[in-house]
Amino acid sequence: MALQDILDKIQQEGADKIAKLKKEFEDAVAKLREEYKEKEANEKENIIQSGKERTQKIKEKAEILAKMETKNTILKAKRAAMKNAEEELLKALSTSSKYEAYITKLLKKLSKEYEEGFVVPAKDKTAETTTAIKETGSKFAIIKEEGKFKGGFILKSKNIEIDCTFESLLQKQLQDQLEETFSKTLF
Repeated sequence: MALQDILDKIQQEGADKIAKLKKEFEDAVAKLREEYKEKEANEKENIIQSGKERTQKIKEKAEILAKMETKNTILKAKRAAMKNAEEELLKALSTSSKYEAYITKLLKKLSKEYEEGFVVPAKDKTAETTTAIKETGSKFAIIKEEGKFKGGFILKSKNIEIDCTFESLLQKQLQDQLEETFSKTLF
């Protein structure tokens, strides 16, 4: 019996050890599962937070782009309005009853610096330009070929060409003043 008792005791100790190891294994698996659930929850939270941050950044960029697009659209509209106003002004100047007076004044100013030259008149403005040249008493001669501009003239003297077209004068001398006036009026 002593041998049987020893065998039973060894078997009991082995069964106890297996039960203990099984319990430790189950506890370790449960602990790993708990840690995994916790990590999974943290990871989900990180993904959600990261998604929210990306969404916020995209939203902010979209808002900035929308503001820029709105500003560009407004700027285009302002420029179109200014261009329209400039065209109306050119039309008003070239069809004005004072057209000859404008041309005469420009020619008198140029006749002080240049003794002679050839004048290219604006389209359909040869008669008015010829009259203005005569009024100045200058030695400028008119060229039969008309320019492709709405008003004013181009003076060709020796090696110099002076652009006195209304378009050029508006662009060069009055642009800043016009922009400021139009901006105040329109905006």
